[in-house]
Amino acid sequence: MINEERSIFKHKLKQYCKLNFISQRSIARKIGISDQEFHNMLVGFQNEVSHASLNWERFTFEVLKVLNVKEL
Repeated sequence: MINEERSIFKHKLKQYCKLNFISQRSIARKIGISDQEFHNMLVGFQNEVSHASLNWERFTFEVLKVLNVKEL
């Protein structure tokens, strides 16, 4: 279920970024993590980014906050 949730979020984010000409790299920088950490969170290689105090729920919240949307 968790991987499915990440997969859905990843797909919606990819589409949103493509339609709105936003790079995932810029989102990662704005929330204070590396491109690799951003990717790892999306695909499930990481469950948290400790130096940024991000778990999955906080990660999705911060991504949506950067995009200034409530949901994808």
